[in-house]
Amino acid sequence: MRAAPTLVPALARRCVTSIAAGKAHVLALCATQGHARSALYAWGAGRDGRLGHDDYAHRFEPTAVAFFQVARLRVRLVAAGDAHSLAVADATEDARERPGVYTWGRGAHGRLGLRRTLNKRRPHLVTEWPPSFRGCRVVGAALGGAHSLVLAEEAVPPGLVNPWGVRRAIYSWGYGANGQLGTDAVVDSPVPRKVKMPKFEVVAQIACGKAHSLALTVHGDLYAWGKGWQGELGHGDARLRVAPKKVDSPHQFVKV
Repeated sequence: MRAAPTLVPALARRCVTSIAAGKAHVLALCATQGHARSALYAWGAGRDGRLGHDDYAHRFEPTAVAFFQVARLRVRLVAAGDAHSLAVADATEDARERPGVYTWGRGAHGRLGLRRTLNKRRPHLVTEWPPSFRGCRVVGAALGGAHSLVLAEEAVPPGLVNPWGVRRAIYSWGYGANGQLGTDAVVDSPVPRKVKMPKFEVVAQIACGKAHSLALTVHGDLYAWGKGWQGELGHGDARLRVAPKKVDSPHQFVKV
Protein backbone atom coordinates (compact mmCIF):
# COMPACT_ATOMS: atom_id res chain seq x y z
CA MET A 1 0.00 0.00 0.00
CA ARG A 2 1.01 3.66 -0.40
CA ALA A 3 0.18 6.44 2.05
CA ALA A 4 0.76 9.23 -0.48
CA PRO A 5 0.32 9.73 -4.24
CA THR A 6 3.18 8.01 -6.07
CA LEU A 7 4.10 8.30 -9.73
CA VAL A 8 3.57 5.05 -11.64
CA PRO A 9 7.04 4.45 -13.15
CA ALA A 10 5.85 2.40 -16.13
CA LEU A 11 3.67 5.29 -17.34
CA ALA A 12 5.99 8.17 -16.42
CA ARG A 13 6.88 8.86 -20.05
CA ARG A 14 3.44 8.08 -21.48
CA CYS A 15 0.70 10.54 -22.41
CA VAL A 16 -2.15 9.20 -20.28
CA THR A 17 -5.47 10.50 -21.61
CA SER A 18 -8.00 8.56 -19.52
CA ILE A 19 -8.12 6.32 -16.46
CA ALA A 20 -10.68 4.05 -14.82
CA ALA A 21 -10.53 2.17 -11.52
CA GLY A 22 -12.51 -0.92 -10.58
CA LYS A 23 -12.77 -2.66 -7.22
CA ALA A 24 -9.26 -4.09 -7.53
CA HIS A 25 -7.99 -3.21 -11.00
CA VAL A 26 -7.04 -0.17 -13.06
CA LEU A 27 -7.22 0.80 -16.74
CA ALA A 28 -5.15 3.59 -18.30
CA LEU A 29 -5.48 4.82 -21.88
CA CYS A 30 -2.39 6.35 -23.47
CA ALA A 31 -2.01 8.22 -26.76
CA THR A 32 0.66 7.08 -29.21
CA GLN A 33 1.89 8.09 -32.67
CA GLY A 34 0.44 11.58 -32.59
CA HIS A 35 -2.91 10.33 -31.23
CA ALA A 36 -3.49 8.26 -34.39
CA ARG A 37 -3.38 5.17 -32.21
CA SER A 38 -3.77 4.41 -28.54
CA ALA A 39 -2.48 1.89 -26.03
CA LEU A 40 -4.62 0.48 -23.23
CA TYR A 41 -2.86 -0.66 -20.06
CA ALA A 42 -4.39 -2.78 -17.29
CA TRP A 43 -3.09 -3.92 -13.92
CA GLY A 44 -4.23 -5.17 -10.54
CA ALA A 45 -6.32 -8.23 -9.73
CA GLY A 46 -6.69 -10.58 -12.68
CA ARG A 47 -9.54 -12.69 -11.32
CA ASP A 48 -12.33 -13.40 -13.82
CA GLY A 49 -10.16 -12.04 -16.64
CA ARG A 50 -10.97 -8.40 -15.87
CA LEU A 51 -7.54 -7.20 -17.08
CA GLY A 52 -8.07 -8.49 -20.61
CA HIS A 53 -4.69 -10.22 -20.82
CA ASP A 54 -6.20 -13.59 -21.78
CA ASP A 55 -5.40 -15.06 -18.37
CA TYR A 56 -6.39 -14.74 -14.72
CA ALA A 57 -3.02 -13.61 -13.37
CA HIS A 58 -2.54 -10.45 -11.31
CA ARG A 59 -0.35 -7.69 -12.76
CA PHE A 60 1.73 -5.53 -10.44
CA GLU A 61 2.57 -2.88 -13.02
CA PRO A 62 0.79 -1.50 -16.12
CA THR A 63 0.71 -4.05 -18.93
CA ALA A 64 -0.57 -3.33 -22.44
CA VAL A 65 -3.79 -5.12 -23.43
CA ALA A 66 -2.45 -6.90 -26.50
CA PHE A 67 -5.84 -7.50 -28.12
CA PHE A 68 -6.29 -3.90 -29.27
CA GLN A 69 -2.75 -3.67 -30.58
CA VAL A 70 -3.11 -6.86 -32.61
CA ALA A 71 -6.59 -5.78 -33.80
CA ARG A 72 -5.20 -2.36 -34.75
CA LEU A 73 -8.12 -0.58 -33.14
CA ARG A 74 -7.90 2.84 -31.48
CA VAL A 75 -9.42 2.79 -28.01
CA ARG A 76 -11.29 6.03 -27.29
CA LEU A 77 -13.15 5.42 -24.01
CA VAL A 78 -12.62 3.10 -21.04
CA ALA A 79 -14.63 2.17 -17.94
CA ALA A 80 -14.13 -0.24 -15.04
CA GLY A 81 -16.64 -1.99 -12.80
CA ASP A 82 -16.13 -4.15 -9.73
CA ALA A 83 -14.92 -7.09 -11.81
CA HIS A 84 -15.42 -6.20 -15.46
CA SER A 85 -14.05 -3.72 -17.98
CA LEU A 86 -15.23 -1.87 -21.09
CA ALA A 87 -13.54 -0.08 -23.97
CA VAL A 88 -14.95 1.78 -26.96
CA ALA A 89 -12.71 1.30 -29.98
CA ASP A 90 -12.63 3.02 -33.37
CA ALA A 91 -11.33 1.56 -36.60
CA THR A 92 -8.01 2.54 -38.13
CA GLU A 93 -7.02 2.29 -41.79
CA ASP A 94 -5.57 -1.17 -41.24
CA ALA A 95 -7.98 -2.48 -38.58
CA ARG A 96 -8.23 -6.24 -38.28
CA GLU A 97 -11.32 -6.33 -36.04
CA ARG A 98 -14.63 -4.47 -36.02
CA PRO A 99 -14.89 -1.20 -34.09
CA GLY A 100 -17.44 -0.85 -31.30
CA VAL A 101 -18.01 -1.57 -27.61
CA TYR A 102 -15.78 -4.29 -26.14
CA THR A 103 -16.21 -5.88 -22.70
CA TRP A 104 -14.34 -8.47 -20.65
CA GLY A 105 -14.05 -9.88 -17.13
CA ARG A 106 -16.74 -11.40 -14.93
CA GLY A 107 -19.86 -12.30 -16.88
CA ALA A 108 -22.37 -13.08 -14.10
CA HIS A 109 -25.78 -11.39 -14.45
CA GLY A 110 -25.02 -10.49 -18.07
CA ARG A 111 -22.86 -7.50 -17.21
CA LEU A 112 -20.72 -8.00 -20.35
CA GLY A 113 -23.71 -7.63 -22.69
CA LEU A 114 -22.73 -10.77 -24.60
CA ARG A 115 -25.97 -12.70 -23.79
CA ARG A 116 -24.08 -15.62 -22.28
CA THR A 117 -22.90 -15.04 -18.71
CA LEU A 118 -19.46 -16.63 -18.99
CA ASN A 119 -16.30 -14.83 -17.87
CA LYS A 120 -14.13 -13.45 -20.68
CA ARG A 121 -10.35 -13.18 -20.37
CA ARG A 122 -9.95 -10.88 -23.37
CA PRO A 123 -12.09 -8.17 -25.00
CA HIS A 124 -15.22 -9.30 -26.85
CA LEU A 125 -17.40 -7.14 -29.10
CA VAL A 126 -20.96 -6.38 -27.93
CA THR A 127 -23.15 -7.09 -30.97
CA GLU A 128 -26.79 -7.44 -29.85
CA TRP A 129 -28.11 -3.87 -29.77
CA PRO A 130 -31.70 -2.60 -30.09
CA PRO A 131 -32.64 -1.25 -33.55
CA SER A 132 -32.50 2.32 -32.18
CA PHE A 133 -28.73 1.96 -31.70
CA ARG A 134 -28.06 1.60 -35.42
CA GLY A 135 -25.83 4.41 -36.69
CA CYS A 136 -25.09 5.75 -33.20
CA ARG A 137 -21.71 6.83 -31.87
CA VAL A 138 -20.88 5.97 -28.26
CA VAL A 139 -19.79 9.11 -26.40
CA GLY A 140 -19.81 7.90 -22.80
CA ALA A 141 -19.55 4.76 -20.69
CA ALA A 142 -19.87 3.83 -17.02
CA LEU A 143 -19.78 0.54 -15.13
CA GLY A 144 -21.30 -0.27 -11.74
CA GLY A 145 -20.86 -3.23 -9.46
CA ALA A 146 -22.46 -5.60 -11.95
CA HIS A 147 -24.16 -3.42 -14.55
CA SER A 148 -23.07 -1.34 -17.53
CA LEU A 149 -24.19 1.89 -19.21
CA VAL A 150 -23.21 3.56 -22.46
CA LEU A 151 -24.31 6.94 -23.80
CA ALA A 152 -24.95 6.94 -27.54
CA GLU A 153 -25.42 9.88 -29.88
CA GLU A 154 -27.13 10.13 -33.25
CA ALA A 155 -27.73 13.04 -35.60
CA VAL A 156 -31.20 14.56 -35.46
CA PRO A 157 -33.21 13.69 -38.61
CA PRO A 158 -34.12 16.65 -40.87
CA GLY A 159 -37.27 18.42 -39.75
CA LEU A 160 -36.85 17.81 -36.03
CA VAL A 161 -35.98 20.83 -33.91
CA ASN A 162 -33.18 20.38 -31.40
CA PRO A 163 -30.97 23.37 -30.51
CA TRP A 164 -28.04 21.09 -29.64
CA GLY A 165 -28.14 19.32 -32.99
CA VAL A 166 -27.96 15.88 -31.38
CA ARG A 167 -30.17 13.22 -29.90
CA ARG A 168 -28.78 10.92 -27.23
CA ALA A 169 -29.87 7.69 -25.56
CA ILE A 170 -28.56 5.57 -22.71
CA TYR A 171 -28.28 1.81 -23.08
CA SER A 172 -27.89 -0.53 -20.11
CA TRP A 173 -27.32 -4.20 -19.36
CA GLY A 174 -26.30 -6.55 -16.56
CA TYR A 175 -27.62 -6.88 -13.01
CA GLY A 176 -31.00 -5.22 -12.63
CA ALA A 177 -32.52 -6.43 -9.35
CA ASN A 178 -32.45 -2.91 -7.87
CA GLY A 179 -33.77 -1.11 -10.94
CA GLN A 180 -30.32 0.22 -11.85
CA LEU A 181 -30.83 -0.58 -15.55
CA GLY A 182 -33.59 2.04 -15.78
CA THR A 183 -35.84 -0.12 -17.95
CA ASP A 184 -38.94 -0.13 -15.72
CA ALA A 185 -38.05 -3.59 -14.43
CA VAL A 186 -36.08 -5.33 -11.69
CA VAL A 187 -34.60 -8.12 -13.80
CA ASP A 188 -31.18 -8.73 -15.31
CA SER A 189 -30.53 -8.07 -18.99
CA PRO A 190 -27.74 -10.00 -20.75
CA VAL A 191 -27.84 -7.63 -23.74
CA PRO A 192 -28.22 -3.84 -24.08
CA ARG A 193 -31.64 -2.26 -23.55
CA LYS A 194 -32.65 1.38 -23.95
CA VAL A 195 -33.03 3.32 -20.70
CA LYS A 196 -36.38 5.07 -20.28
CA MET A 197 -35.22 8.69 -20.10
CA PRO A 198 -37.76 11.50 -20.64
CA LYS A 199 -38.18 11.99 -24.38
CA PHE A 200 -36.72 15.46 -24.92
CA GLU A 201 -33.83 15.41 -22.46
CA VAL A 202 -30.30 15.56 -23.90
CA VAL A 203 -27.90 13.66 -21.65
CA ALA A 204 -24.38 15.05 -21.27
CA GLN A 205 -22.81 12.59 -18.80
CA ILE A 206 -23.53 9.24 -17.15
CA ALA A 207 -22.17 7.57 -14.02
CA CYS A 208 -22.70 4.40 -11.98
CA GLY A 209 -22.51 3.48 -8.32
CA LYS A 210 -22.47 -0.12 -7.19
CA ALA A 211 -26.23 -0.52 -7.67
CA HIS A 212 -27.51 2.83 -8.91
CA SER A 213 -27.12 5.02 -11.98
CA LEU A 214 -26.99 8.73 -12.80
CA ALA A 215 -27.52 10.89 -15.86
CA LEU A 216 -26.71 14.60 -16.15
CA THR A 217 -28.44 16.65 -18.85
CA VAL A 218 -27.17 19.62 -20.82
CA HIS A 219 -29.49 21.80 -18.71
CA GLY A 220 -27.75 20.72 -15.49
CA ASP A 221 -30.61 18.48 -14.37
CA LEU A 222 -29.69 15.24 -12.60
CA TYR A 223 -31.59 11.98 -12.94
CA ALA A 224 -31.03 9.03 -10.60
CA TRP A 225 -32.36 5.49 -10.48
CA GLY A 226 -31.63 2.10 -8.95
CA LYS A 227 -31.00 1.21 -5.31
CA GLY A 228 -31.88 4.01 -2.91
CA TRP A 229 -31.94 2.29 0.45
CA GLN A 230 -29.36 4.65 1.96
CA GLY A 231 -30.53 7.78 0.19
CA GLU A 232 -27.99 7.49 -2.62
CA LEU A 233 -30.52 8.62 -5.25
CA GLY A 234 -31.14 11.99 -3.62
CA HIS A 235 -34.92 11.71 -3.87
CA GLY A 236 -35.57 12.27 -0.17
CA ASP A 237 -36.50 8.67 0.62
CA ALA A 238 -35.04 5.15 0.77
CA ARG A 239 -36.93 3.66 -2.17
CA LEU A 240 -35.49 2.11 -5.29
CA ARG A 241 -36.40 3.52 -8.71
CA VAL A 242 -36.77 1.39 -11.83
CA ALA A 243 -36.62 4.34 -14.25
CA PRO A 244 -34.75 7.66 -14.27
CA LYS A 245 -36.27 10.23 -11.90
CA LYS A 246 -35.21 13.86 -11.76
CA VAL A 247 -33.51 14.93 -8.53
CA ASP A 248 -35.46 17.84 -7.06
CA SER A 249 -32.87 20.56 -6.47
CA PRO A 250 -32.65 24.35 -6.95
CA HIS A 251 -29.11 23.91 -8.23
CA GLN A 252 -27.73 23.15 -11.67
CA PHE A 253 -25.34 20.22 -11.60
CA VAL A 254 -22.16 20.34 -13.68
CA LYS A 255 -20.46 16.97 -13.18
CA VAL A 256 -21.26 13.37 -12.20
